[in-house]
Amino acid sequence: MSARSAFLSALPRRSTRQALAAAVLLSLLAHLALLLPAKRAAEPASAVRSVKALMALQTRALVPQPAVQSADSESPSVQAAISAVIARGPAQRPPAKPDSPSATAKTPLSAAPLALADATALAAAAPARPGSAPPSGEWHYLLRSGEREGQAKLVWHSEAGRYALRLERQLEGRALPSWHSQGTLDGLGLAPQRYTQQRRGREQAAINFRAGEGLLSFSASDALLPLEPGTQDRLSWWLQLSALVEADPAFYSAGRSFSLRVAGLRGVALDWQFEVLGLVPLAQDDGSSVLALQLRRAPVGAYSGEVQLWLDPARHHLPLRLNFEQPDEQGWSLRLQPEPSSGPAASAAGT
Repeated sequence: MSARSAFLSALPRRSTRQALAAAVLLSLLAHLALLLPAKRAAEPASAVRSVKALMALQTRALVPQPAVQSADSESPSVQAAISAVIARGPAQRPPAKPDSPSATAKTPLSAAPLALADATALAAAAPARPGSAPPSGEWHYLLRSGEREGQAKLVWHSEAGRYALRLERQLEGRALPSWHSQGTLDGLGLAPQRYTQQRRGREQAAINFRAGEGLLSFSASDALLPLEPGTQDRLSWWLQLSALVEADPAFYSAGRSFSLRVAGLRGVALDWQFEVLGLVPLAQDDGSSVLALQLRRAPVGAYSGEVQLWLDPARHHLPLRLNFEQPDEQGWSLRLQPEPSSGPAASAAGT
């Protein structure tokens, strides 16, 4: 074979080899050119894949899936849901759990709903609203203090939303200071305006219920106390209890406890805690017996004793008996006497 023929036959092989070498070289150059950008983009690409996977998981939690499906498969419905999520923007953050600090901090106390059980317990712990005040009347009691006896008269008058209450006492023929309470009748029952102790018609001490100012003031003290709704004086609480129990006798069952705020003469106002002891038989002077509701007030201080009273359900829950114990001196008690056989007072008291 001539040299020309040999050259011509070798030319394609050399061209092929050169072409292959050039392709390999170009491929290496291309890989070298892409290696650094690919490395730099590795983390963002990974983050994108993570976001996409998270969005897919969130979407699958919301979109019903076929019963059998590969964990990595993405059906057209899933892809459509992913597109919808992407169009809406970032997924909403799930609400905080109720017991998390952030949820507690963002929920105002006033907006927190009261559980049904808590609301029921709260209603059971508060006494009911007072009922209507008893009709005007006059009641006579036997007064006892140690071995001494005397008489007491309780006079109650209510008209046109106002009331006047008076307790007159005498012991072994000697008049004791009388107690006077006057005020109005409102949605909370008796609302005293002024309480006084008098001797021979002259005031000795007083409590002023200054509702317009929301204050309590005392003649025997310079104290000024806030006037809380429902606060009673040393006499009005008798009729206030009657009105409370008359409104809802079932509430005042044995074992029940409740409180009543009472102002004293020497610049104090205390919450008296009462315990309901239940209905008990109470003997009368004529030999009969009645069922009376017995209440007990615990002592309210070192110089205060126990108070017990018995209310008559048949007489608007007016007191049949009251027993006042005192630690440093003899206590005293009142016992309702039979009604007089005639006279306007008897008619009013028996109403």
